[in-house]
Amino acid sequence: GSQRNFGNNWWFPSMTSKYGEPMSTIRFELMREGLEDHEYLCMLSDQINRTKKSPKSESSSAVLARGKALLKRAEAAGGSYMGAGGEYYFEGYLQDPIKLLALRHDIGEFLGANGTSRQVKR
Repeated sequence: GSQRNFGNNWWFPSMTSKYGEPMSTIRFELMREGLEDHEYLCMLSDQINRTKKSPKSESSSAVLARGKALLKRAEAAGGSYMGAGGEYYFEGYLQDPIKLLALRHDIGEFLGANGTSRQVKR
């Protein structure tokens, strides 16, 4: 019908034409942000594993220590998944957007400095 409820959609149909480009929603953009964060963490983990397999040197030890420290910060930022009486919720996750953006920046700097610019194979 002509009356639709688009309140639960990931994106909305175009307002300019019937088959135009869809309009995004905040929900969709935040889902994209989460997927990008996940990819960053996979790339970070992959870099750590490659550094562990590389020949030991002073620089590789420093890279490994920095990578592990970033991974620990990311794990702490994610909080924990709690269950209580059949109800589940997240607790202790990083809620300060400035600190979250700083963590993303630090991970990006680390990956860029260590030559990680490819997609991770899973």
